[in-house]
Amino acid sequence: MNPKVLITKLDEFNLLKQRREETVDEIEVSDFVTLMKTSFNIFSESVPGRPNFVRLTSSPYNASDPDCRSMQVPTHARGTKVCPLVILEVLRKFDIAIPDYNAAAAGQAILLPPRPKLVKSEKP
Repeated sequence: MNPKVLITKLDEFNLLKQRREETVDEIEVSDFVTLMKTSFNIFSESVPGRPNFVRLTSSPYNASDPDCRSMQVPTHARGTKVCPLVILEVLRKFDIAIPDYNAAAAGQAILLPPRPKLVKSEKP
């Protein structure tokens, strides 16, 4: 095999790996809120009059304080999911690196309860 082709394939693999590390997946709102609270100390609350929004607030946890980071996060699917583009905006706002978020999200998956197993019923 030509060495130039090998280097090109390796570069392509590294580029794909880097792109995968720089993306985030859609997530359920409840999982996202739990993840942000447990991993990054960012708390949430509902937004009055806006049922499809969640407000995220970081230390000092007072939205009127000029040093406090606060953001209203839009959801979709009737308020049950947060899309990847919104998650990226949240990460930028709260200065969270994408690899740190992905590592926390991977750890969060372990904490989720297992899905119930489907049992086939036998007909008598």
